[in-house]
Amino acid sequence: MAASNSCSAENVWWISIAASSGLYVIGIAITLAIGVINATLHLSNTCMPRIGKLLRNVKQICQKCTSVDDYLGRFMIVLHICCNVAYCSLVIYRVYQPVIRCFDESLPTDTKIELVISIALTLFFSIHFLSASNIAKFWFNPYTIIDIFTIPTAFVACALYKDWIDLRPLRFIWLMQISDILRFSRRIRSTFIVDIVTILLRFTCIWLTASGIISVLETTGDPWKNFINAQSVTFREYTYYIMVTMSTVGYGDYFPKTAWGQTFITFFIVAGLAVFAVSLPVLVDPLIQYYKIASYSNFDNTRIQKHVLVCGRINATSVYEFLKEFLHPDHGDKATHVVFIDPSYPSPELKVAISKHHRTHFLIGSILDSKTLRKGKIKDANACIILANRHCSDPVTEDSTSMFYLVSIKNTCSSVPVIIQVLSPGSKDYIENVQGWNSEKDVVLCLNELRLGILALNASCPGASTLISNLFYACSDLKTSGGWQSLYLEGAGNEVYEVPFSHSFEGVTFTEAVKMCYDKLNLMLIGVKNDTFYINPSRPDITIHKGMLGYFIGKDHRSVQRVSIYCSKCHERVTHRLQVCRCLEDVVVDNINIPLQTLAICSSVPKHNNEDHVEQFYTSPSQHLVACLLTDQQDLNNHIILCIFAHHDSAVLGLHSFVAPLRHKSIPSSELKPIVIVSNASYLDREWYNTSSFPMIYAVLGSPLDWKCLSKAGIQRCSSCFLLTALAGSNASENGLHDKEAILCSLSLQKKLQNSPVFVITDLVKDSNVQYLDISDDDSEGELYQAEPFACGNAFAASVFNSVTTIAYHNPGTLHLISSLINAEPGSGQQMMCSSQIRSIKLQTLVFGPLNHFSELHSHLLEQQLICIALYRQIPDKPSKCYVITNPAPNLPLESSDAAIVLMPTAHCQITEAAQL
Repeated sequence: MAASNSCSAENVWWISIAASSGLYVIGIAITLAIGVINATLHLSNTCMPRIGKLLRNVKQICQKCTSVDDYLGRFMIVLHICCNVAYCSLVIYRVYQPVIRCFDESLPTDTKIELVISIALTLFFSIHFLSASNIAKFWFNPYTIIDIFTIPTAFVACALYKDWIDLRPLRFIWLMQISDILRFSRRIRSTFIVDIVTILLRFTCIWLTASGIISVLETTGDPWKNFINAQSVTFREYTYYIMVTMSTVGYGDYFPKTAWGQTFITFFIVAGLAVFAVSLPVLVDPLIQYYKIASYSNFDNTRIQKHVLVCGRINATSVYEFLKEFLHPDHGDKATHVVFIDPSYPSPELKVAISKHHRTHFLIGSILDSKTLRKGKIKDANACIILANRHCSDPVTEDSTSMFYLVSIKNTCSSVPVIIQVLSPGSKDYIENVQGWNSEKDVVLCLNELRLGILALNASCPGASTLISNLFYACSDLKTSGGWQSLYLEGAGNEVYEVPFSHSFEGVTFTEAVKMCYDKLNLMLIGVKNDTFYINPSRPDITIHKGMLGYFIGKDHRSVQRVSIYCSKCHERVTHRLQVCRCLEDVVVDNINIPLQTLAICSSVPKHNNEDHVEQFYTSPSQHLVACLLTDQQDLNNHIILCIFAHHDSAVLGLHSFVAPLRHKSIPSSELKPIVIVSNASYLDREWYNTSSFPMIYAVLGSPLDWKCLSKAGIQRCSSCFLLTALAGSNASENGLHDKEAILCSLSLQKKLQNSPVFVITDLVKDSNVQYLDISDDDSEGELYQAEPFACGNAFAASVFNSVTTIAYHNPGTLHLISSLINAEPGSGQQMMCSSQIRSIKLQTLVFGPLNHFSELHSHLLEQQLICIALYRQIPDKPSKCYVITNPAPNLPLESSDAAIVLMPTAHCQITEAAQL
């Protein structure tokens, strides 16, 4: 309301402000005086020691009264907040009264209450002043300034018997301290709710303060106009006006008409708009985030038959690659759901990757929190999969994180099967010591060991890495325009499946079973497993019996399933669409997938000690790196060159996994090829310890991009050259620059070795970079397995090992096949049956008569106990390049330049291929 005429004529509004300003100046003067006294006391320890001690004791008491760690301090803070709330309530009551009130001899009730509160606030002000560690800073604190300009108002009103609203609305700012009570009281444990309350208090206090100030200025009027332009707008209407102004709506129904009000609102629009713009998103975003997180906070498996938990490296790329293989229809599993667990809210890219499949779920939480694992129904889970970051620059740290996840999972539920990815081969020994680890149902996959082992197969069998990758990578429904790509992609659609034999196979030898499956069912049998795993065993005593599992190369899960229901009597003429015959009425074959309890790699094989395993490899006395440097006098031929692009901080690859398969005793000693490693000295110093015990290992120090280093290594006389990249901290981020050095070197070798038979293999960190390895390829922007360099075996990428994790769940026994073929070193308690090796045989070297079709080649080689699983054929118009045809069609015509990729028993490897054939 506007001021009454009797009081406005004697308006002394300036007295209260002048008194507050005077107190502020006096306070600063006292501060300077105290500073001088403190300096004097410090200069002379004997000067007024009692006063100094008294001041220190008073300060300690006051600090206790303001400390949240002390019960007295908490009580004083709560009491202080209560006084401020009461004062603010009086301010709201006061703004609805006349701006200027004249008193008689008795004070109004609200003024008496305000006087009592002001006395209490004065006491609190004194306590804060005496407890301040920095008095100069105390006087410039905003809350101090508010106290100075609000507390004296009641005292001035009592002295003059006249009251003006003054700057009392500034007291609303003190209500922000309510959030401190919520924090130290710990009544609300959710920091989210405390943050929301803090933001609301901040916004509300500024809103009420501005409303009160503009109300006072407008209802008072301009003093130079003798207050004649005072407005009669209520406080409620100004709260509405301030809210409209802060939100930038501005309806225009209210606006300031006094000069003071207009000046205030000019500055407030800038500050208020900033406060509103900052507070609104901060207030709304946590609410949106809360509901978003709530949607990913639970997992309901009441209508789900099976599910697996996936944790570790969770991002859009890893999830997309994992789901593409895990949920592929070729696996024949349409019931298993996938639950990803990660502490971060999924990114938009990750949500897209998850939303593409209806059997995927996301759960926000830490895998180290047992509550999160219980939310994921870990006790009902079929398995828990821990993904590793293949692009990390520190494998040891990455493996330690994965192993800690394993410890958390086993502590929560020791019975759940775990499939864990690691990068360093040495990590396998630590994992097997984790409490709850069960080698019969838990699996550890060393990605670097598998990667390097498969790469090493190319040294004796070009294209072997492509063959194995396609066998374990689901890529059906492939489309091509024809030509050689159609043959390659048709073969790439084959996979390895694990299936039990029907009764018709009981009692036949392995070779007879291979012939029966190929002739009758058009399936390629490559191995069997009962108590021991065998790949193309040459022993005649191994026969098929009840309960034995077979490993087949086939197009899809359904076609391979025919082996379980095949009957030699009822299905003599029908081989494609088989039905369960009367002989098998008592046998129910609903799902031929082997239970997850058989997940362990060779779990049923008896344990052995490391000394027996060492005897499987050629060894020599360890030599220092300097002693193995290649000299100009050493003229090597038909050797292997291993180029490693590394930096001083590059992660160790573990070259032992590459060298060991090439030094296995299944290879005749006369066929061992020297290995020359080209890399910088700082990297080789760290790698050399694990490779120095193998014979015929040499080193050339320098960069593989330097042609002089490659010439010194004998690049023009070698049989194969491998290009590998060791990730470093400087290039470990997921971008396309990982492979820049390897690709440049590969392109250089292609140009300089055009007429040379040197087989160059480039290992890519990022599979999309395969497009740069062959500029002439029109389809270079397709997927990895469709690119010409990959089809020819000249490119390899670790991303194909996403399928290995899937294999460990869907077809666990096929892990035997990979480990056996690469002669992988088993972990503790495991043994690999290296019963066969992958070899390449030129058809021109075969001594028996001319062959027309692949079925004839397969039959003739089978008579020699060799299983031909693929052809390595020249690309038309590119005689220097060959591509892999996996499991060719029986009627595929042969070409004279073809090479047969066969599974050769270990016994055959001890003698030359020509003599055996």
